[in-house]
Amino acid sequence: GRSIIIEFDFDKAWNNATSSIIRLETLPVYTIPAEMARLEKYNRGLPYLDEELIAWKNRLNETAQRGVKIKRYRVIEEPISDYLEFEFDFWKKTINSQYVFVIDRKEYDVIVEKHSFDPNDCWIFDQKMVYRMNYSPNGIFLDGKFETDNNKVHQYQKIIEEIASRAVPLDKFLRR
Repeated sequence: GRSIIIEFDFDKAWNNATSSIIRLETLPVYTIPAEMARLEKYNRGLPYLDEELIAWKNRLNETAQRGVKIKRYRVIEEPISDYLEFEFDFWKKTINSQYVFVIDRKEYDVIVEKHSFDPNDCWIFDQKMVYRMNYSPNGIFLDGKFETDNNKVHQYQKIIEEIASRAVPLDKFLRR
């Protein structure tokens, strides 16, 4: 099919999701100023939950309460960085609203090579719409585009299915 890239509103896509929201995160670190400030607090043993993170946590809870399953797949490399430790700490606080899984970078790379398709960082809404995100090599968000072409969305679904079959739930990973 023809690929049609349409500008959508992320909030609208999120709010209109009825069954599932999937997030794939592939970068070692995301360079977001507010996040860097939170990481610094976390590393100093200080409380880091600010208004923005509390609002995000509430959004996750509200979305889960309306029956939408939220799954997050995080590509990791060992040893685990301070940044990932920080993310894991926050995600443990959202355990009631999202399912978090981790997959080793080497396994992820094998899957990408097998499918000859790199999904990059993305969100998938109701398995019908993909929001593909582009970042600089050092983790600065550049832009994002929505993809609704069935063939393209199917490519994302297939690779996510394989990632899901190899990923480990975060709580199990942390207990090892």
